[in-house]
Amino acid sequence: MRAALFETQRLGAFALTADDQALYVALYTDPERLRFLLEALTQAQAARSFSGALAAASDPSNGTQWLVLKHAGASIGLCGITEWSAASQIAEVGILLLKSAQHQGFGVEGLRGTADWAFSALPANRVEVRYLRVNAAAHAMVERVGFLRDDLARIKDTCVAYFDRRRSGATVFSH
Repeated sequence: MRAALFETQRLGAFALTADDQALYVALYTDPERLRFLLEALTQAQAARSFSGALAAASDPSNGTQWLVLKHAGASIGLCGITEWSAASQIAEVGILLLKSAQHQGFGVEGLRGTADWAFSALPANRVEVRYLRVNAAAHAMVERVGFLRDDLARIKDTCVAYFDRRRSGATVFSH
Protein backbone atom coordinates (compact mmCIF):
# COMPACT_ATOMS: atom_id res chain seq x y z
CA MET A 1 0.00 0.00 0.00
CA ARG A 2 1.33 3.41 -0.92
CA ALA A 3 1.79 6.03 1.79
CA ALA A 4 -0.32 9.18 1.82
CA LEU A 5 1.53 12.38 0.92
CA PHE A 6 -0.93 14.24 3.12
CA GLU A 7 -4.00 13.41 5.14
CA THR A 8 -6.95 15.42 6.35
CA GLN A 9 -9.66 14.38 8.75
CA ARG A 10 -11.43 12.27 6.10
CA LEU A 11 -9.11 12.18 3.08
CA GLY A 12 -5.77 10.80 2.04
CA ALA A 13 -3.81 12.09 -0.95
CA PHE A 14 -1.58 9.64 -2.80
CA ALA A 15 0.92 9.91 -5.62
CA LEU A 16 -0.55 9.21 -9.05
CA THR A 17 0.23 5.71 -10.39
CA ALA A 18 -0.66 3.76 -13.51
CA ASP A 19 -3.55 2.21 -11.55
CA ASP A 20 -5.26 5.63 -11.48
CA GLN A 21 -5.81 5.93 -15.24
CA ALA A 22 -9.52 5.02 -15.08
CA LEU A 23 -10.19 7.78 -12.52
CA TYR A 24 -8.21 10.33 -14.55
CA VAL A 25 -9.96 9.41 -17.80
CA ALA A 26 -13.39 9.47 -16.14
CA LEU A 27 -12.78 12.99 -14.82
CA TYR A 28 -11.25 14.42 -18.00
CA THR A 29 -13.89 13.02 -20.35
CA ASP A 30 -16.85 14.28 -18.27
CA PRO A 31 -18.18 17.54 -19.77
CA GLU A 32 -20.11 18.35 -16.58
CA ARG A 33 -16.97 18.11 -14.38
CA LEU A 34 -14.97 20.23 -16.84
CA ARG A 35 -17.52 22.87 -17.85
CA PHE A 36 -15.55 25.66 -16.14
CA LEU A 37 -12.08 24.30 -16.90
CA LEU A 38 -11.71 23.06 -20.44
CA GLU A 39 -13.46 21.13 -23.16
CA ALA A 40 -13.92 17.47 -22.25
CA LEU A 41 -11.30 15.21 -23.79
CA THR A 42 -11.92 12.11 -25.85
CA GLN A 43 -10.92 8.78 -24.28
CA ALA A 44 -7.73 8.75 -26.39
CA GLN A 45 -6.86 12.36 -25.51
CA ALA A 46 -7.43 11.70 -21.82
CA ALA A 47 -5.23 8.59 -21.95
CA ARG A 48 -2.41 10.64 -23.57
CA SER A 49 -2.91 13.41 -21.00
CA PHE A 50 -2.72 10.82 -18.21
CA SER A 51 0.60 9.57 -19.59
CA GLY A 52 1.93 13.12 -19.38
CA ALA A 53 0.62 13.59 -15.83
CA LEU A 54 2.17 10.28 -14.80
CA ALA A 55 5.52 11.26 -16.32
CA ALA A 56 5.39 14.63 -14.51
CA ALA A 57 4.62 12.84 -11.24
CA SER A 58 7.78 10.76 -11.63
CA ASP A 59 9.91 13.92 -12.00
CA PRO A 60 9.58 15.94 -8.78
CA SER A 61 12.04 18.55 -10.07
CA ASN A 62 9.33 20.14 -12.25
CA GLY A 63 7.20 20.97 -9.19
CA THR A 64 3.87 19.91 -10.70
CA GLN A 65 2.15 16.82 -9.41
CA TRP A 66 -1.34 15.34 -9.45
CA LEU A 67 -2.44 13.34 -6.43
CA VAL A 68 -5.35 10.94 -6.01
CA LEU A 69 -7.79 11.82 -3.24
CA LYS A 70 -9.24 8.85 -1.40
CA HIS A 71 -12.04 8.60 1.13
CA ALA A 72 -12.58 5.31 2.98
CA GLY A 73 -10.25 3.62 0.47
CA ALA A 74 -12.16 4.76 -2.63
CA SER A 75 -10.72 7.21 -5.17
CA ILE A 76 -12.92 10.32 -5.29
CA GLY A 77 -10.88 12.77 -7.35
CA LEU A 78 -7.61 14.46 -8.13
CA CYS A 79 -5.81 17.35 -6.50
CA GLY A 80 -2.34 18.75 -6.84
CA ILE A 81 0.12 21.39 -7.82
CA THR A 82 -0.78 22.36 -11.37
CA GLU A 83 1.83 25.11 -11.88
CA TRP A 84 5.05 25.98 -10.10
CA SER A 85 7.31 28.99 -10.58
CA ALA A 86 10.58 28.56 -8.72
CA ALA A 87 11.60 32.12 -9.63
CA SER A 88 8.58 33.72 -7.95
CA GLN A 89 8.02 30.86 -5.46
CA ILE A 90 4.33 30.66 -6.45
CA ALA A 91 2.46 27.37 -6.72
CA GLU A 92 -0.98 26.99 -8.28
CA VAL A 93 -3.14 24.20 -6.90
CA GLY A 94 -6.32 22.58 -8.14
CA ILE A 95 -8.89 19.93 -7.32
CA LEU A 96 -11.33 17.91 -9.43
CA LEU A 97 -13.85 15.56 -7.82
CA LEU A 98 -16.14 12.88 -9.15
CA LYS A 99 -19.79 13.90 -9.10
CA SER A 100 -20.48 11.33 -6.38
CA ALA A 101 -17.97 13.09 -4.10
CA GLN A 102 -19.38 16.60 -4.44
CA HIS A 103 -21.50 18.46 -1.87
CA GLN A 104 -19.95 16.57 1.06
CA GLY A 105 -17.22 19.03 2.04
CA PHE A 106 -14.48 17.02 0.32
CA GLY A 107 -13.62 19.92 -2.01
CA VAL A 108 -12.96 22.32 0.86
CA GLU A 109 -11.08 19.71 2.86
CA GLY A 110 -9.05 18.54 -0.14
CA LEU A 111 -8.21 22.05 -1.35
CA ARG A 112 -7.06 23.14 2.12
CA GLY A 113 -4.92 20.00 2.41
CA THR A 114 -3.49 20.53 -1.06
CA ALA A 115 -2.54 24.15 -0.29
CA ASP A 116 -0.90 23.15 3.00
CA TRP A 117 0.93 20.30 1.23
CA ALA A 118 2.20 22.68 -1.49
CA PHE A 119 3.80 24.84 1.19
CA SER A 120 5.50 21.81 2.73
CA ALA A 121 6.52 20.16 -0.59
CA LEU A 122 7.94 23.30 -2.23
CA PRO A 123 9.77 26.43 -1.09
CA ALA A 124 6.59 28.36 -1.94
CA ASN A 125 5.76 31.73 -0.44
CA ARG A 126 2.39 31.84 -2.17
CA VAL A 127 -0.18 29.25 -3.21
CA GLU A 128 -2.84 30.28 -5.72
CA VAL A 129 -6.11 28.92 -7.03
CA ARG A 130 -7.56 30.21 -10.32
CA TYR A 131 -11.13 29.76 -11.44
CA LEU A 132 -13.62 31.39 -13.78
CA ARG A 133 -15.76 34.17 -12.30
CA VAL A 134 -18.93 32.36 -13.39
CA ASN A 135 -18.01 29.30 -11.31
CA ALA A 136 -20.04 30.03 -8.17
CA ALA A 137 -19.19 26.66 -6.60
CA ALA A 138 -15.43 27.30 -6.87
CA HIS A 139 -15.90 30.79 -5.45
CA ALA A 140 -17.81 29.43 -2.45
CA MET A 141 -15.22 26.69 -1.93
CA VAL A 142 -12.22 29.04 -1.85
CA GLU A 143 -14.06 31.32 0.56
CA ARG A 144 -14.80 28.38 2.87
CA VAL A 145 -11.15 27.32 2.71
CA GLY A 146 -10.22 30.83 3.82
CA PHE A 147 -8.77 32.49 0.73
CA LEU A 148 -9.19 36.26 0.52
CA ARG A 149 -9.31 38.58 -2.50
CA ASP A 150 -6.17 39.63 -4.38
CA ASP A 151 -7.17 43.02 -5.81
CA LEU A 152 -3.99 43.27 -7.86
CA ALA A 153 -4.70 40.24 -10.03
CA ARG A 154 -6.26 41.30 -13.32
CA ILE A 155 -6.99 38.32 -15.51
CA LYS A 156 -10.05 38.54 -17.74
CA ASP A 157 -12.94 36.37 -16.53
CA THR A 158 -10.70 34.68 -13.94
CA CYS A 159 -10.46 34.93 -10.18
CA VAL A 160 -7.16 34.41 -8.40
CA ALA A 161 -7.10 33.27 -4.80
CA TYR A 162 -4.00 32.82 -2.68
CA PHE A 163 -2.43 31.91 0.61
CA ASP A 164 0.63 33.97 1.42
CA ARG A 165 3.16 32.44 3.82
CA ARG A 166 4.44 35.89 4.78
CA ARG A 167 1.00 36.98 6.02
CA SER A 168 1.02 34.49 8.92
CA GLY A 169 -1.41 32.17 7.21
CA ALA A 170 -3.73 34.95 6.06
CA THR A 171 -5.32 34.18 2.74
CA VAL A 172 -6.51 36.29 -0.13
CA PHE A 173 -8.74 35.77 -3.20
CA SER A 174 -9.53 38.04 -6.12
CA HIS A 175 -12.49 38.65 -8.43
